[in-house]
Amino acid sequence: MLVSNYVSLSKRVNCVLDESKKNIKVSTILSNFNKTKLGFCLIKNKSSYKIFTDGDFRRQISKDNHFIFKDSSHIKKKKIITIDHKKSLFDAYNLMKSKDINVIIVFKNKKYFSYITFHEIVNQLSPERINLDKEKLAKYDLDVSKHLIRYQFVSTFVNSDMEIIDAACGTGYGSNLLAKKAKSVLGIDYSKEAILFAKANYQSKNITFKVDNILNFDFKKKYDAIITLETLEHLSRSQAIKWLKKCKNSLKSNSTFICSSPMLRIRNNKPYITNPHHLYEMKKQEFFANLKKIFRPKTINFFIQKNDSFVLHTNQNEGLCMAILKL
Repeated sequence: MLVSNYVSLSKRVNCVLDESKKNIKVSTILSNFNKTKLGFCLIKNKSSYKIFTDGDFRRQISKDNHFIFKDSSHIKKKKIITIDHKKSLFDAYNLMKSKDINVIIVFKNKKYFSYITFHEIVNQLSPERINLDKEKLAKYDLDVSKHLIRYQFVSTFVNSDMEIIDAACGTGYGSNLLAKKAKSVLGIDYSKEAILFAKANYQSKNITFKVDNILNFDFKKKYDAIITLETLEHLSRSQAIKWLKKCKNSLKSNSTFICSSPMLRIRNNKPYITNPHHLYEMKKQEFFANLKKIFRPKTINFFIQKNDSFVLHTNQNEGLCMAILKL
């Protein structure tokens, strides 16, 4: 999604105060701070902008209780990090992460257009499609950490002889974890932006990334393992079955297949799907039956994620289920 498309969908208070309107009242500045909750506003002077922060405001008040904003000449010039409205959310995410900032100003034709926060971007992008360090994870309390834990668990079933497919790999941090143990990893994802990020951050001698739709991907050889986490629920029922059959036909003998998917929740005798990106969620019995019928594995184990660990599945009907199949 483009930055312009996202900010156009959300109503937000203009954080620009025009210096041409002389003697900006203190109450106007405070009101802008309170409404935007950004901790700063932009002061426009003809075609240029300066940042006026809440820190600047406090310093002025401490000097003069009757402070009136007359012009921006007294404001110390600070660099404004901006992004063009035609850039993608991934571009904004990468820039904000590299600069370690929480808000970025969006410009259109070199003029103020809007702003977007890091938290907004993170919540807009699917958790499995981004990569955050532990400090950011703690700060934003995201489900990304749970997804990292899934890859860490999966990596315990990987060895140095394996050639692996990581299907729907997102931005590649999972492929990177797997590659530390595997002979080679091929990460596939339909998102060009995600693969560009993966190549820029995780490309190595034993990791290759490719943009492709997994349903159309041409498996030119068979693999030792196919790993496809949180993928089935983004497909229709018929597509999910097609994908599972395609995986089965692309695996060597004595290979491993690992997939995870949320089990369908039932509320008031009706399917209850809360994620708008999910097309179809399987009931536990359907998930189990499809895997057994299609793969006919030598062994199959089902695990349920419990916070930071996985335990063998018992009778739980809901939550994320991880299946480990040995063919």
